[in-house]
Amino acid sequence: MPALLDAFVQRIEDHYPLQAPPELLTWLGEYPQLRRDFWLAVDFTYDDIPAALAMLDRLRRHDSVGNAFPKQRGDTPNQAWVEFQALINAL
Repeated sequence: MPALLDAFVQRIEDHYPLQAPPELLTWLGEYPQLRRDFWLAVDFTYDDIPAALAMLDRLRRHDSVGNAFPKQRGDTPNQAWVEFQALINAL
């Protein structure tokens, strides 16, 4: 099942390449669960995809300064991660 989800997420991501900065796509590659959660949470009928990508890119730039996103399951999530998860759940 994870391989099917990964293929579906790749197909979605391939559909929006011009709207996502290449740095963001590279960064998302470092966080497979975050990448999967983001693309599966977006509603392509009602959500503003460019705005969602811009918000995620702002978080990426913030992460490059303070490592806002834990890469391993054992890490304790900080406030930025908790807020991002809440945002994804609200989409």
